[in-house]
Amino acid sequence: MTSVTSDSPAAAAGLKSGDVIVEYDGRRVARSEDLPRAVADTPAGHQVPVTIVRDGQRITLNVRVSRLKDQESVPAAAMSEDEAPLGLSVQTLTPEVARELKLDQARGVVIRDVRDGSRAAAAGLRPGDVIVGVDRRRVKTVEEMKSILQKHASGMPTLFLVHRDGGNVYVPVG
Repeated sequence: MTSVTSDSPAAAAGLKSGDVIVEYDGRRVARSEDLPRAVADTPAGHQVPVTIVRDGQRITLNVRVSRLKDQESVPAAAMSEDEAPLGLSVQTLTPEVARELKLDQARGVVIRDVRDGSRAAAAGLRPGDVIVGVDRRRVKTVEEMKSILQKHASGMPTLFLVHRDGGNVYVPVG
């Protein structure tokens, strides 16, 4: 999690900024969109076990699910497929996430999922790739990536610098 609002159910359960949720109510959380879907399927008021990775250790917390206030949303570190016209689900890469995913890169934006049939899939981007640059500008967070993509010229291919298998490769996505 990139941030935890002090009066939220997550804070009340003991979740902290930087925690990586790996399991929710017995279900593995493998992709960024898995968690919101699982929470949405849980009736408000139910208490569920949530397994996290914090400082390299797995911890299970009990979280009481409640309705979100109008101002709350999925953490800004995650970018869902709906927000990404290229067909990517991404997450800001933190040292904790890098350890959990066994990545040798500790900075950038990790691809959690690529929608079948999307422009990103056609270009060869894949889950586990770490985006370190977009249009020849370095990116460290999803917010930086979004900002660059919003300014990208329509109709032109987007050039991604991707860290994959210990090396970097440029991937144009048209």
